[in-house]
Amino acid sequence: MKTLSVTQEYTLCALKENGKIPLLKSTEVTVCLVMGGLLELLEQHVVHWDEKGCLILGEVLPESLGYLRPLYEQITDRKPMTARALAERFVFSATDKNLHQLLGALGESLEAAGCGTLEREKGLLHEKVTFLPEPQAVQRVVDKIRAEFLEAGTLSEDVVVLTALLQESGLLKQYFSKYETDTLKVRLQEVKQNEAYAIVAKMIDDIELMMAVVATAGANW
Repeated sequence: MKTLSVTQEYTLCALKENGKIPLLKSTEVTVCLVMGGLLELLEQHVVHWDEKGCLILGEVLPESLGYLRPLYEQITDRKPMTARALAERFVFSATDKNLHQLLGALGESLEAAGCGTLEREKGLLHEKVTFLPEPQAVQRVVDKIRAEFLEAGTLSEDVVVLTALLQESGLLKQYFSKYETDTLKVRLQEVKQNEAYAIVAKMIDDIELMMAVVATAGANW
């Protein structure tokens, strides 16, 4: 089984069995999806921050991150933008085109990895692609989180970020009991206080800040 990235694993857990984002958590899930992808682009130096806190191009998008091209292209064909502006293009767009393209690209990569199937439906203007997660693939992700956080395993940075994304989007309770969820939240707070995870702690802070900022923008939209 091909090793998945944080964004791919988050997508598996975020989508319902019918391939749709939970309606009541659509804003939170979409923001975390964008933030997860952005963190990957930053880690691979595909984009970076300028002195004004805006995103600008760095390295060429590698083939291995092809599933993030719809996100990458929102940065490349425009002047430098903030992370908030980037998230808003997927959350508050007049149409769902940007989000559908991102989910379609992620879905294609996940199907190629054997983690589900794609359903294609021809529309008037373009083909609609829906990814249906394989339950066993989702369970493998959940089991990995449980093994590291709840069974005293070594905490990898990717699993910490993934767990933070699930927490911020309100999806932890979907996969873990109340006791497990409370334990996960406590351990995330411990990680943020651990100097060994300083970079990851900064990522979690960025996710939390973006959630608050976009939520405020949505109230004024």
